[in-house]
Amino acid sequence: MLFYVDGVCGSGKTVTAIQKIAARVKTGETIIYATSTKALLKQTMSGLEELGVEVDLIISDSDSGSDSYSFQDSVEKRLLAGICALEDNPRVILCITSSLIKVASKITNGLKFPLFIDEGFGVVDSGEYNSKTQSEIQGVMYFLGLSESKPEGYSHHSQYELPDKLKKLKLYSENRCLYEIETNVGQAKFEWVAYLKLPDFLECFSEVTMLAACFEDTVDYYAAKAFGVKLVALDWGLDKEHYSNGKVTLCWVLNNNEWRTNFVRKLKSDQIERIVEEYSSMDTGLFISVKRIGQDLNLEFDFIDDDGHVIPKPESDSLTVCSHGFNSFLDYNRFISLHCQMPFPFLNKFLKTKFKMTDEQIRKAFYHYLCYQSAMRISLRTSSKKAPIDVDTSFCFGDKSTAMYFESKLSKSVRVEHHQLDIGKRIDKKQPRSDKVSANRKEQNNRMADRKKLIALGFEEKGELADKLLILRDWRRAHVGNRLTDKIIKDLVGASVK
Repeated sequence: MLFYVDGVCGSGKTVTAIQKIAARVKTGETIIYATSTKALLKQTMSGLEELGVEVDLIISDSDSGSDSYSFQDSVEKRLLAGICALEDNPRVILCITSSLIKVASKITNGLKFPLFIDEGFGVVDSGEYNSKTQSEIQGVMYFLGLSESKPEGYSHHSQYELPDKLKKLKLYSENRCLYEIETNVGQAKFEWVAYLKLPDFLECFSEVTMLAACFEDTVDYYAAKAFGVKLVALDWGLDKEHYSNGKVTLCWVLNNNEWRTNFVRKLKSDQIERIVEEYSSMDTGLFISVKRIGQDLNLEFDFIDDDGHVIPKPESDSLTVCSHGFNSFLDYNRFISLHCQMPFPFLNKFLKTKFKMTDEQIRKAFYHYLCYQSAMRISLRTSSKKAPIDVDTSFCFGDKSTAMYFESKLSKSVRVEHHQLDIGKRIDKKQPRSDKVSANRKEQNNRMADRKKLIALGFEEKGELADKLLILRDWRRAHVGNRLTDKIIKDLVGASVK
């Protein structure tokens, strides 16, 4: 069984959870609370300490982001020791979710404690690695224990360093009690998906409660359904939609197409810049924008990178794609996100086959949901049914479907305005193909048939043949429904039919 709290982003799940956890600890219970970020853990610790609850915060003290596995092991050993010593010492253990998953199956003495997980637990992860040779991939798989076939010439020694892109996979391969790994090996490409065996993980605790906003839209929810886990929604009396006395303006670029990486890459940099400029000119207020993870803040606004990430103006600010509850930009009333993020094809196929997700559900869980989470860092986050804000807010997304997902989280009482950007109306169509490329499969088939006829007519030089093919293609486009006869071909290309 998996409990989840029903409520939208900013509705107060963490604050309410802190109060409920404190009350249970004071009756003699021990609780484990896990989330994905240190900042949120420390924020939760402060809230519990204010209520007089004893807490143990077990995380690394390093801010360097070291990849030292021996150091990580020491954190996990401390966490395991702390959990196993809690039987007669009621308190709250605060830890990182990934560390907890790594030690969950090792908890001994028959101890099972209630667990609260904030911000979700990432039930699935994936990656890919391009290699120069297939033998290297086979060696990596054998090294990680993912294959029993030892490649010829393989030499196992302690000096071997895994490529950085595969270090995450090593952690999953070392925790096969709770993780399954699926792989796809090509000639020089290695793709992998690691997913949590959810029922086995839940069995390690007396109960598990999820605090993620709109949990039913997350991949964790679909994973639980696929595993046959019983899902129970908890009604804590939190807002299930957003309220505002101010107007909410929803802008988007594409009306008929989805905002995806392959589309953005076809846009010229000045087109993307004009999108931001047009949105900026709609109001005098400053805006918050989504940036690439790891990108420095407050850079000059002089370009948009190839993936469509906005480099904010000095007076603006930016946040990461995967934003969390501690990311607060409540002084801003405007938001723009032009990032592109969807699963790799191998993961996409896995989600359809293993978790039974549709394309629409995958798009919602991996793109719409993240856009919504990021957008709810601004002032609308503090607006509630009991205390709605009076400020007008505006949001700009890459496509209409994302904007409509965001609107689905608003109360029907909120005044909403829709606006497709003018530049969006000009680019919201299929990009024109090269003049020498067929527009569809029917034109491709006609082109192949025309090529055979033109070669029979003696047009064999590459340039001349291509020009004649275009003449025939353009005639068909101008005379839809008419048959292109041999006589017409003769007239068009100036040759006698043999």
